[in-house]
Amino acid sequence: PVFTSRELSRDVLSSSNYLYVVGGLGTNLLHGENGIFSIPGLGCQVGIGYQALDFIGIEGKLGCAMLSAGNFEGIEKQYTSILEANINLMINLTNLIGGNRGSRKYEWILHAGYGQTQSRCRAIYENGDMKSFGYPDHPEYNNTIADGKVDGMWTPTGGGINGRIVARTFPVGVILSYKLTERFKLNFDLTT
Repeated sequence: PVFTSRELSRDVLSSSNYLYVVGGLGTNLLHGENGIFSIPGLGCQVGIGYQALDFIGIEGKLGCAMLSAGNFEGIEKQYTSILEANINLMINLTNLIGGNRGSRKYEWILHAGYGQTQSRCRAIYENGDMKSFGYPDHPEYNNTIADGKVDGMWTPTGGGINGRIVARTFPVGVILSYKLTERFKLNFDLTT
């Protein structure tokens, strides 16, 4: 179909701005440089967004995740907890290309942004040693256990909440959104 500039501005550039709330629950996988065997962990996010136009918006999220892994390089088990915060530019490709159609059930949305993670990790080695980072300097977390003997060890801490290690993030992803009702959507979000 051919669109006139008037139709295009009405369908694609309409000012349907609104605030919205997002929430998510899902699995997380850990896969590092050394091919870690990962056990799926649970993660959650909550956030708020502002849809400026039918095809562009901004969204901020807070989240947390628990990860575990094991059976690599002498480590029996590894436990990691992560807190995250990020802000993303959201581009609704479906509305940008095809205009806003209220009857559409599916939408493809790209997002990219900036944020940070705060993490802590504890690794338990096959020989009984335990190493950690991001924990406060408490004996129950920062000990090496070998031959029934407990020796205190130095564990690096960061500037995050309760000594967590802080890292900048640049989340990028794609969302497949399915409209359940006029007010609710189900989103499948793949973010790196």
